Amino acid sequence: LDFQQALKSCSEELSGLAEVHNSEEQQYLESVATENKAWIGVTRCSGELKEEGDWCYTGSRTIVAYTSWESGEPNNYLWYTEDCVQSLRNGKWNDVSCSTKIYYVCQKLQCNMESCQSRGRCTDSLGSYNCSCNVGFFGGDCEQVVSCPSIRHPRHGAVTCNGAHGETHFESVCAFKCEEGFVLYGEESTRCLGSGNWSFYNTTCQDTVVSCLPLKTILHSVVNCSNTYSDYSYNSTCCFSCEKGHSWIGSRETVCQSSGNWTD
Repeated sequence: LDFQQALKSCSEELSGLAEVHNSEEQQYLESVATENKAWIGVTRCSGELKEEGDWCYTGSRTIVAYTSWESGEPNNYLWYTEDCVQSLRNGKWNDVSCSTKIYYVCQKLQCNMESCQSRGRCTDSLGSYNCSCNVGFFGGDCEQVVSCPSIRHPRHGAVTCNGAHGETHFESVCAFKCEEGFVLYGEESTRCLGSGNWSFYNTTCQDTVVSCLPLKTILHSVVNCSNTYSDYSYNSTCCFSCEKGHSWIGSRETVCQSSGNWTD
């Protein structure tokens, strides 16, 4: 069959002409090819791909990276119409006219919707397929997920992590939160990147706690405040009393809240 007929014959069997990507596949092709010459799925590039390289795979429509040309080939000898490639019995390639009628080798397409676990690009190879994994994934079938180091909570704070692939794996997000009364400095969250690093890892909860404004002095009153940190700081409790001969009206106690305001 000529090249187009061979291509059609293979496609009717849900396959394509054999595409060779390395020397191992070339050796495999030699072992299954019974004729001296056979079409393989390589043609001269056309369209946009023509600007990127001379030869392309017919199935994946990508530039040919591996070649096994016979000495002096490709030479486009026949009036510049040798646009298709045949593999010779010795494992070498030759460019010939696509109208030449020779034997052909089909390659069953191995890539499908589940190949590479939908985490990468699948490329058919003879008898198998190869995966080019997306960022964040690796492994022969892109089955493994990049992980980031365990993340520690900041002092006087906490961290909560969630992610589709695990708490410290690619695309997981960790959110920081400070104890009541402490101020968060830095990003409120960080994300596990495909590089295995966190996008941000300098969040702290400052030891300097929230403070309320000093209480106004009330004539003939006495104020006593107590707190672990300092007067008027978060959780300070101030009690009011009156000098002798005066009576207090209203609440005798107020507390500094995390908002920086006193309770009524």
